[in-house]
Amino acid sequence: MLPRHGILLRPASYQHSHLATKLGCKFGSNDVVQVDKSKQTSIPGFYAVGDVSSPYSQIAVAVASGTLAAVAINRTLTEENLVQLR
Repeated sequence: MLPRHGILLRPASYQHSHLATKLGCKFGSNDVVQVDKSKQTSIPGFYAVGDVSSPYSQIAVAVASGTLAAVAINRTLTEENLVQLR
């Protein structure tokens, strides 16, 4: 056996906000909001990022998913503006 001086535990995490539930978003496994590849939920125009849509509570994951959502939102808004200009 290896000598050890401590042990690391990960406390249980859960969502404090009930917004996704109140809006009617679909949930996947691990009680996370179900999203597509652009992080859009089952509600059109509503995006979920970070640990609300992923079982991984890491800053890098949250930043990456936020970036994907931002790109998708920008694309959608740009396309809507182009349609209005025509």
